[in-house]
Amino acid sequence: MTTEPTPLRFRQRGEGWHVEPRRNLLFKAAGVLVLVVLLVAAVGRLAAGQPLLAAGLAVVGAALGVVPFERNTGRLPARTVVVDGQPGLLVPTHPAKRSTVLALAVLGALLLAGSVAAVVLGIRDGEVGAAIGGVVLVAFGLLLLAGAVGAARGRRAQDRGLVLLPTGIVLRTGQRTPTLRWEEIAGFRDHWSRPGRKILWTEVTDQVDSWLTVEPVPQASWPSDPTIRVATLAVDPVVVLTVLRLYLAHPELRAELGTERAVQRVNG
Repeated sequence: MTTEPTPLRFRQRGEGWHVEPRRNLLFKAAGVLVLVVLLVAAVGRLAAGQPLLAAGLAVVGAALGVVPFERNTGRLPARTVVVDGQPGLLVPTHPAKRSTVLALAVLGALLLAGSVAAVVLGIRDGEVGAAIGGVVLVAFGLLLLAGAVGAARGRRAQDRGLVLLPTGIVLRTGQRTPTLRWEEIAGFRDHWSRPGRKILWTEVTDQVDSWLTVEPVPQASWPSDPTIRVATLAVDPVVVLTVLRLYLAHPELRAELGTERAVQRVNG
């Protein structure tokens, strides 16, 4: 983990981890402002005798307020698992939060319903611009619903995380589950990056992303460097990095993977 202060400029990257970074509150303030505007608009529509529109605005505002794209921060213990008849050690990762799945589903459904209505009304009234805008919003609504479905499937996935086997590492952190053989791993790199987001004329950001990348040897069979977002790990990332480097440097210890000895190394 790096001892450097968290960078406040944008689009930076470096070595080490910023596990508890300082936050830029401007992005969060913008989200709160949007929430307040939607709720005020809902009250106004209710006062104007439009309860359905008021309810829609209130639901959208509430959903935007609870979308916690940060992962769970609780810790889960490592445990033994069996993969294709081979015992191994599971280092679990967190799935998306229930509130995130629900908020994505609600926003997607409302956006889809409203955009379909806009398309129908635009075609009926001969307003081409409204119809085209509705089609664009349909696409956004479908994307949000697809995200909700993917997040829900991730929550149901069994034994999600890093599986350490005597022969290699299985990455059960995404839709694909590649197996990286120990002899094809050159090392594990801890690094960080700070993305930029542009709102109107100013670029803001509210996060520093820490990453764990598996570095391959030149003759490795996997084409790219697998990278895991550290915030998804349900175990202390410093411990995870230490254990990974231990088993990479000491092949004679890999036979204990899938035993309580390996679990104790992680859980303490």
